[in-house]
Amino acid sequence: MDIRAKLDNFWYHYKWHTFAVIVALFFVVITIKSCSDRSEPDLKMIYFSTEGYQMDTAENMEQSLRKEGLVRDIDGDGEARFHIEPLINAFDVDAPIVQGSAEKIQTVIYAGDHTLVLAHQYALEDYQQFFDDISAKAEEGHKTFTNPTEGYISGISVEGNEYLEELGINTKDLYVAVRRRSEKEIKNGTYDKHFELAYEVMDFILSHNK
Repeated sequence: MDIRAKLDNFWYHYKWHTFAVIVALFFVVITIKSCSDRSEPDLKMIYFSTEGYQMDTAENMEQSLRKEGLVRDIDGDGEARFHIEPLINAFDVDAPIVQGSAEKIQTVIYAGDHTLVLAHQYALEDYQQFFDDISAKAEEGHKTFTNPTEGYISGISVEGNEYLEELGINTKDLYVAVRRRSEKEIKNGTYDKHFELAYEVMDFILSHNK
């Protein structure tokens, strides 16, 4: 059987298989390209509290931080990106939280690449291992939250903060905090610049405390 006959025979028996493989490869290529083109935020925050914020809060926060030069391209991809992720949970309620909310919280906490956090006191209490030591940022007059297990300051109060309240954020029992980095991230220098920026934003927010 010559080559042409073999090809005709293969096409006759495996035409639809071939189409399926081509389509699958196409989607694989598109997915890989999409992932490679995706830009991660230069400043990624979490709002981890008992209630949400107004619809335009995130947009207004981004605009104000850009105006202050606090949203900038630090990863060199040519774009300065900002993102704030809301995690809403009624921490003080005995009833179990919605399964979807629980899964989202777990995913963000254990797999997230965020840096700065606005956290309700309940979040600081319930997820102690998630927040880093920011004792160096606490100044005289600051109300702070101390990690009860390890004894360091993991949150600085922003209750009454004029900047956040103008954005429509309820600051009662709210603290500014920082995600704890893994030893591997610290050793490899992962997100070094992102955390430097996070501390700049923290300073800006705290400068508006009453």
